[in-house]
Amino acid sequence: YLDNYALERPQVFSFLILGILLILYRGERQDLSGGRRHPGRIVACFILMTAWSNLHPGFVLGQAVLATIVFAEGIIFLQSRQKDRFWRFILFAAAGLLGTQLTPIRLGVNEYLSLVGLREKSSGAIYSLHNYEYYSVFKWLFEHHQYVMLIPIAISILALIPVKQAYTKKSYAELILLAVFWIFAYRHIRYLPVAMTFSLLFIAWNLTQVTWSKYLAIPLMIALCTTLWLRTSNELIYLKIGRTVQLNESFSYPTEAVEFLKKRNYQGRLFNTYNWGSYLIWRLGPEVQVATDSRVINEESYLEMKECVTLQPGPSGRPLWKDVMDKYRINAALIPVMNGPRPSQLAGFFAADRDWVMVHRDRLAAVFFRRQPIP
Repeated sequence: YLDNYALERPQVFSFLILGILLILYRGERQDLSGGRRHPGRIVACFILMTAWSNLHPGFVLGQAVLATIVFAEGIIFLQSRQKDRFWRFILFAAAGLLGTQLTPIRLGVNEYLSLVGLREKSSGAIYSLHNYEYYSVFKWLFEHHQYVMLIPIAISILALIPVKQAYTKKSYAELILLAVFWIFAYRHIRYLPVAMTFSLLFIAWNLTQVTWSKYLAIPLMIALCTTLWLRTSNELIYLKIGRTVQLNESFSYPTEAVEFLKKRNYQGRLFNTYNWGSYLIWRLGPEVQVATDSRVINEESYLEMKECVTLQPGPSGRPLWKDVMDKYRINAALIPVMNGPRPSQLAGFFAADRDWVMVHRDRLAAVFFRRQPIP
């Protein structure tokens, strides 16, 4: 499955850290059951969640896990009235949630819903109809004949075996997470790594006392190691490519156009295409504000920018791209000179318009300035 999630992508941080967070919780629960306390785990939870929230927006899954832990421990408290245990887990969760606030990332309600797959038209989920990450397990299996999906299906079935034992041990948080993770995973395969990570931990924690489990452990471990080797072998290719010109900045990104804008000390709003948005933020922000980037923070403006490449008329009857430039008071544009094998139609629009002048051109991009800037 890692063919869909190359290891250099930041989602992998979420898969890894979620597993570590659950291991911390499990260790804390076992220590409290034995009458022991380990203050280091609360500190570790704080540090872990702080790091996670600065690595990938998937940290909201961690927040949900911490909330689930408090909810499940609340059920146990109502049954046993163990105040010390309950307050200990409230402190554990509070430390983790506090850590997630030490980050420049601020997500709104729509973005939270998007990350858990409940709002298809929010943030990056705008691509849900075309992005394979939002396909269901069964769509991949039956429509796309991706039989690798049989692996997570088998894991989900295997995870059902120790459910009774987990319930007997009052592992309510684990049972809730097992159900929720697999509901999301079957709906959108983007959550499969999360569900599989937790399920393997769940199986290891709750199946060890079953007499026949020791006979299953060896072949399962062999299968897991083999799968890991087969599915990550392509990462060596990425490392090799990284030492070649194919990942060179000037090969893929408009470095010359950026240097031109920096020398001209341009500040303000810049029209750009989607693929270069993040790079332009890195090189020119915050003095230059890009029109669009891969975060797709505002769906309406994103769709407007996307439609600019067409000749369709805008509200005023003029070409839509001119209305958009005026609406957002954009005085500069950085546009690819090629659209695949063909010259960029949008660059041609700007070059032919008397309100704009080309001030720079190189093999990748052209820069246009408005003749009469809008204040």
